[in-house]
Amino acid sequence: MTQYPDWEITGFPENSVFSNYSSALTFSSERYPNQNKFYEAIEVIVNTTGTYSFTSSSQIDTLGYLYNGEFNPSNQNLNMLTSNDDYPGSNQFKLIAYLEAGVSYILVVTTYRSDVRGAFTITARGPTYVDFFPRNITDTTMIMPSGTETTSKESVEFEQSTDYPDMTQYPDMTQYLDTTEYPDMTQYPDWEITGFPENSIISNYSSALTLSSERYPYLSKYYEAIEIIVYITGTYSFTSTSSIDTFGYLYTGEFNPSNQNLNMLAYNDDYSGSNQFTLIADLEAGVSYTLVVTTFGSNVMGAFTIIVRGPTYVDFFPRNITDTTMIMSSETTTIATSDEAIVEFEQSTEYPNWEMTEFPEGSISTSYSSALTLNSERNPSSGKYYKEISIIIYTTGVYSFTSSSSMDTLGYLYTGIYYPSDPNLNLLTSNDDYPGSKQFRLIAYLEAGVSYKLVVTTFPIDTTGSFSITAIGPNNVNFLP
Repeated sequence: MTQYPDWEITGFPENSVFSNYSSALTFSSERYPNQNKFYEAIEVIVNTTGTYSFTSSSQIDTLGYLYNGEFNPSNQNLNMLTSNDDYPGSNQFKLIAYLEAGVSYILVVTTYRSDVRGAFTITARGPTYVDFFPRNITDTTMIMPSGTETTSKESVEFEQSTDYPDMTQYPDMTQYLDTTEYPDMTQYPDWEITGFPENSIISNYSSALTLSSERYPYLSKYYEAIEIIVYITGTYSFTSTSSIDTFGYLYTGEFNPSNQNLNMLAYNDDYSGSNQFTLIADLEAGVSYTLVVTTFGSNVMGAFTIIVRGPTYVDFFPRNITDTTMIMSSETTTIATSDEAIVEFEQSTEYPNWEMTEFPEGSISTSYSSALTLNSERNPSSGKYYKEISIIIYTTGVYSFTSSSSMDTLGYLYTGIYYPSDPNLNLLTSNDDYPGSKQFRLIAYLEAGVSYKLVVTTFPIDTTGSFSITAIGPNNVNFLP
């Protein structure tokens, strides 16, 4: 990395393009031979020659390697192009390299310590979008004979595998769903998208299934319903990434948990040798769709990310299907956490269903109040006022952060450092217009002792006003302006 002594490309063009890839190291991830380190290998292809950076964002201490061509886990130095650990001021990596269009590179994500698992996001920056393709290194049977079809819409290619695993090993799921009422799914087989147009857009949505999530009637399965709206008609794919075994459904219009077949457009489970789903559908601009994320097993909880690819960005709006109650009784105490702020801790005694309804009885609600003023900092690109707040927690678990204001607020949560000039770097999750309001709600799995940044801003520019943030989780949250 001596050719990049400053470790940072300070002059990316203003029109540089960001691409994101999210995944996780789990018990099922591959391991290095003779090492107890999990890793994931990802094929990287760019369509424009130039300089690119690859930055990790995770709660785990990551290491990154970039290879020219094939990666051999038994000979880690073979074909290595560059590597990095602990990019200044963090436990994350940043790889910077000059890549040629059409050449296959392999990005390997692993950890500094042994036996460490967790979710991660890779943010690529460069002159055009980057295509990420997860690779199976130790098992070469992943390359399957296939037939290829090309649609007339944006020349999107679909590859249908002819070598799927024996599905008889899976349990009979007909006890859960009346398959006789499913729509004809032959127009949406379990295809692999091999050739989205170069200008395809990637959108991400992160959330979690928790004790507060809704359940199907008569089933012990948690689910989350998310309204989907697109602004350009075309073909879109929705892919889950999680440490839990996920199941996905896509509906046209409303979703009725008591009648899961009504309005169903597509569904998928265990896409191509994984425990995740991929849904592919032709969506119409301005039409409301509902994406439902649930699990294969009962009583399973965990974080997940949905990655959408298509001709434009996708808007996600979490939905409350069964209950719109928002009244909450509580007991409040006030303590001083520092010389700078007084934080109120609110112990809720009756969580409504839209507000993490089934947190354990000992869950804590923490409040923080502030304001955006003419003296607040401005984002250098958008010109919007924003407030950056350090978040520290003392108990690992799932937390929610909900805004309350007369302003139309936007919320962003970062792991580690927040860079106003690079708002995608270290981004953990973001939200706007949580259902029924112009406020945000952020839900994330946070680790004790890790530094997080909550950024509060507004949808319109030049907007000022007061706001409050309510955090709910297994312990108090420390807000440090």
